[in-house]
Amino acid sequence: MGSPSDGGDQSRWRFRKSKASADYEAFLERQSARLAREAEGEREPARPSKRSEDDRLTQTRLAEDQRKAREAEVKQQASNARDFEERYLPLEPDEDDVYEDEYEYYYEEIPRRRGLSVGSWVTIAVLVLVLGGGTWWLHDFLTQSTAGTLGRGITTEVVIPEQQGVAEVGTILADAGLVGNSFTFSNEARADGRANQIQPGTYKLAGGMTVSEILDVITAKPEGKEVKTWALTIPEGLSAGQIFHRMGQTPGSPYTAEQYQAAAANVKLPEWVPTDLPADAQRLEGFIWPDTYQIYTEDTAEEVLQHFVDESVKQVESAGAAPGLDLYKTLIIASLVEKETAVDAERPVVSGVIRNRLNKPMRLQIDATVVYAIARATGNRPTRLTNADYEFSSAWSTYTNDGLPPTPIANVGKASLQAAAAPADTPFFYYVVNDLNAGTHAFSTSFEEHQQNVANLRRLMNEREKAAPPAPTEAPAQQ
Repeated sequence: MGSPSDGGDQSRWRFRKSKASADYEAFLERQSARLAREAEGEREPARPSKRSEDDRLTQTRLAEDQRKAREAEVKQQASNARDFEERYLPLEPDEDDVYEDEYEYYYEEIPRRRGLSVGSWVTIAVLVLVLGGGTWWLHDFLTQSTAGTLGRGITTEVVIPEQQGVAEVGTILADAGLVGNSFTFSNEARADGRANQIQPGTYKLAGGMTVSEILDVITAKPEGKEVKTWALTIPEGLSAGQIFHRMGQTPGSPYTAEQYQAAAANVKLPEWVPTDLPADAQRLEGFIWPDTYQIYTEDTAEEVLQHFVDESVKQVESAGAAPGLDLYKTLIIASLVEKETAVDAERPVVSGVIRNRLNKPMRLQIDATVVYAIARATGNRPTRLTNADYEFSSAWSTYTNDGLPPTPIANVGKASLQAAAAPADTPFFYYVVNDLNAGTHAFSTSFEEHQQNVANLRRLMNEREKAAPPAPTEAPAQQ
């Protein structure tokens, strides 16, 4: 590395040497002492050797020459530092020192005692950069308006319910990927002066829009009209037909059940839905995600349904497919689980029973599929099945057909969807209700054990019927 240049800035330097150099100098001292003793006849006891006297002398001269050469090199390096004696101090090397040449002397700058050290100036510079960068980051955080994750030009639909503050609206927009975060939006909306002018409704917005452009949309009212929404709650376990009926009967809905049914034919489904479904199949079955929605009154029936389907597709794809199955069959299993048990802890077990029966193979024989098949064919949903019902011929009955039904039989919640995607590893092949109040099931591995559980269920049902109060008699007509 060499000695430092003597520039105008008279920094104080100290002379240091590497540990290897110090060790070598110690070796030279020992070697010089040994040769001196040999010259004075104080030889160390000779070690047994087969070398000749000439070889020994040659080796001695060679060692002496090497010693002198290295000693001269060390002295030359030391003399190079004498010009800096007033500013260099010999120090012992540290264990963690790193050297480019392990035998080389080097020089280390000593911080001047007057004024700030180089380290202090570096620290100050870092602090200035951090503070300056922090100020820039804060400014960017407060003013950035296009930091959303949604790709530029990609449109999405957002619903702003009634009585939402600017922070809640910011959260909705951030979740949709339109802004970076709620604070960013709230800050700019307040600075813009339109934070209190946001109107409830359903809006189509695009990625890359600035906060000002978003405010232009969500604060404007249609010409001559008020922005209106209507609320709809869709629970789990309903068929598409039941949901259409509920939508048509909900106050504020601009469409009838029949109009929703007709619009379902034009709703776009994902590519993983089979194209060879039965001709009479309800194509949106299982695709109307349960939730509470605020729906924009000016949306068409098709747009309303598409929003439900898009949310359902997102949930299904997030849950993933069951082992060995595709997404659509996983959704079908989820609908069976949804209808078979209302106890979340049992859902993975019921899913495991379905998987075991499919792998056996043996028919699923799920009562809910028979109820669905009869309701589709007759419009009446039986509350209790008879022996004749189990023989009802339908593509959806798992008593008369092998494998899964061709479509889901109901919409599903997240618990059933996750249970279908990750069934429990269980030995069970059968289950039947064992508690009429709690709705729990008894699971079994053999048909004999299952029959015992069925007999127990019949006993419970008979006891309930006996304990039920008699039906009130009809009062006589007034004369």
